[in-house]
Amino acid sequence: MFFALHDVRGKRQAHRRTVNLGLAAALMGELILHHQVTIDVNGLVHKRHGLPDDRVAAGINALIQQQPHSSSLKDWLRYVATQDLEGHSVYDHVGRRLTDQQLVVSERDILRRTRYVPISSNVSGWAWSRVSDSLRRIRQSGDPSQRLIPREALFGNLLLATDLHRHVILADGFNVEAELRKQLDLTPPAVQRLVHTTEIVVGNSAITSA
Repeated sequence: MFFALHDVRGKRQAHRRTVNLGLAAALMGELILHHQVTIDVNGLVHKRHGLPDDRVAAGINALIQQQPHSSSLKDWLRYVATQDLEGHSVYDHVGRRLTDQQLVVSERDILRRTRYVPISSNVSGWAWSRVSDSLRRIRQSGDPSQRLIPREALFGNLLLATDLHRHVILADGFNVEAELRKQLDLTPPAVQRLVHTTEIVVGNSAITSA
């Protein structure tokens, strides 16, 4: 998700709020897919047992686990997107994770802001190229039972929620949005609720910043 929100030079392709909300949603999606949290029909985040191996996801999971009651997913997305977590923003947490994995290098601009630059265009484009290829293969098969794996379906639909799908997913003559929405309907309910809520929060953020 980080690479989709940036170009090959590490420059944001969306407003800072959208970038941070997209990263917050992706991290929440990791927790859902790894069964550490779930989202009910009312949009409340419910805790489950388990601890992610990743330090960033574990930090967010710990915040959720510490709450005495279930909280609104909208509130969690806004909180993770805007608050410092252990002294760093969600943007820097994810950037440092990718730096540790040697997928990006950190640079400072003239204003001393940190930018995380992909080590190569192949690295930065791999995730959405895979989604594009998978969608094309499913469409060509003509088999309605074929589906994206949940991680790809979540990623592709978070691109829709942040309005970045046009920039990174290769359509080749088919309706990307319709295909991704169709795939979203095949994912677990908690994933669907995360995507729909992210779309609402990102939309509200765009209106507020306009």
